[in-house]
Amino acid sequence: MKDGRPVDPSDLSDPRNDPGDEPADAGTAGGRGTFAALMAPLGIVLGCAVYWVLMRTVGVEVEIWEGVNTFTEPRWFAAVALVPAVAGFVAGFVAGEHGKWYGMVPVAILHPVEYVRLATGANPDVHVLGFGLFIFFMLVMLELGLMAGWGAEILRHRLGGREVRA
Repeated sequence: MKDGRPVDPSDLSDPRNDPGDEPADAGTAGGRGTFAALMAPLGIVLGCAVYWVLMRTVGVEVEIWEGVNTFTEPRWFAAVALVPAVAGFVAGFVAGEHGKWYGMVPVAILHPVEYVRLATGANPDVHVLGFGLFIFFMLVMLELGLMAGWGAEILRHRLGGREVRA
């Protein structure tokens, strides 16, 4: 029954028999669910690769404390603001649905690893940020990745022609 009236399944001219935009069964092998399950890990890996390459390209290690001059360097701003946003956008766009959450993963994985690497390094001349500042900048970078992943998720859905529920 559609629209409260019985539907004759043999009447193909009846618009109520049109399946329209009913979703495909996501549980079948090779269905939409299988493809989406592969896109999330691929998005995370690509986002991490983009994050790593861009951080090496910018040439700034955010975790190193160089006094107040740490925060005045334009490359440092690019490393804190732009790199997580680009990596989050890539991860979110590739992952598709729930891309806003996948946009944070590159920063959540690679930024603490880099902090631990520098904090436990053998070079005594390197002064890492205090843990409180590290957490503060980590949260800023995570939020930027989340916002970029959210934008990428909306863009991907709009390009795909489906309505987005934000």
